[in-house]
Amino acid sequence: MAKLFALALIGIVLLQSAPAAADDTQKRTDIVKLLSASGTDGFVTSMIPQMVKQGVSVFSRMVPGMPPEHLRIVEEEMIAEFRDSRDEFYNAMVPIYMTAFTHDEIRALLDFWQSPVGQKMRSKIPEISRAGVLLGQQWGRQVGSRAVERIKVRLRKLGYKI
Repeated sequence: MAKLFALALIGIVLLQSAPAAADDTQKRTDIVKLLSASGTDGFVTSMIPQMVKQGVSVFSRMVPGMPPEHLRIVEEEMIAEFRDSRDEFYNAMVPIYMTAFTHDEIRALLDFWQSPVGQKMRSKIPEISRAGVLLGQQWGRQVGSRAVERIKVRLRKLGYKI
């Protein structure tokens, strides 16, 4: 009787978890769609040349005097590996989205990114990002200069000749 009860309990648990597993599968599928719709795939692709350039630089320092044709081998292999391994990145991103958003939120985000305004946003992100980086650099220089002046005032009061 105890075994029958245990089997029945296990069956109930399995039946209740089946819809959740199906929902998780659909949520994962929707997250992958979201990564594509939001432009994450394009962003990752746009980062590859920078990462390859850094990798080639590392190899050229590791093996000084490597001829350019050999450095092209390094570049070709790095590009191929990044291209062939993109799914690893997306698979690693899915759990982050799984815990950060509910399935309803993922669907809402997907709806946004697939909408005309979402598509416009996606097309404008590179331009906005470049402008934001330039603005951030300019702001950082201005704030840094003002901070240095404030530091000098306080340190002069302490007797430093700055």
